Amino acid sequence: MAHCLHALCILDSPNGPCLTEPQTEPAVIDAAHLARQRAFSERTFGPGPRTAGILDHIRKELAEIAAAPGDLGEWVDVVILALDGAWRAGHEPQAIVDAIVAKQAKNEARTWPDWRTVAPDRAIEHDRGADIPPPALDESDPRYAAPFLAGMQAARMAIVKRGWTTDAPMTTAEAVAVIGRERAELIHFLTIPDQP
Repeated sequence: MAHCLHALCILDSPNGPCLTEPQTEPAVIDAAHLARQRAFSERTFGPGPRTAGILDHIRKELAEIAAAPGDLGEWVDVVILALDGAWRAGHEPQAIVDAIVAKQAKNEARTWPDWRTVAPDRAIEHDRGADIPPPALDESDPRYAAPFLAGMQAARMAIVKRGWTTDAPMTTAEAVAVIGRERAELIHFLTIPDQP
């Protein structure tokens, strides 16, 4: 079926008339729009998760995008299917909108490699190591016995005294020079999560 360029609706759709005139107000995708989309989808495709069916449909749409990457309608089909999957997984329209906004903010805060260093046909992945917060110090943990805690305190004091911050991190050589090799190794130990 052909897509209407004005409103991204299907021409001659049995589910309603196609808008042939451009909309006077810019379209908005909000919780009300998602509720309308959910009602249409449930009425048209039935209730329930339908996860396997949605994934099958997304795979077909991805093949269509690969064949015609400039076709906006095919990209929109994937977006609509993803939104359909989200509500069918039990999420309310406003929660979906909030999750999209939160995910965008999270992505903007992540560390990403220079896009010029990644082949254009490969995914650009964020630095997953930056997502791991340093472990909290628990004085009751035997790994953080008094000598370790004293060393950590000395290391922190040396860092503060030198004025180092997360905006101006110290190098390993600087850490060794200021607080000694043992304390530098301790900082490394305490900020790297245990390996399984």
